[in-house]
Amino acid sequence: MNWREQLRKLCNTSCTDIGICTPEHEVRCQVRYLESKLNMVTDGYNLLKRMLKKFTTKRSKE
Repeated sequence: MNWREQLRKLCNTSCTDIGICTPEHEVRCQVRYLESKLNMVTDGYNLLKRMLKKFTTKRSKE
C-alpha cells in the first residue's frame, strides 16, 4: 500500500466515524494531515539548522 492509499484509508475511516463522508471532507482531511507532516519536517529542519549553527560557531571559536 503506497502513501496515497494509506492517506485515503485514514481519511475515509475518520470521516465514517463522524458520519460525514463527502469528497470535500476527504480532501480537507488529507490537506490537514499533509500540513501536519510538513510542519513536523520543517520544525526538524529548523532545529538541525540551529544545532549546526551552534556547532560551527563553537568550532570557529576554538
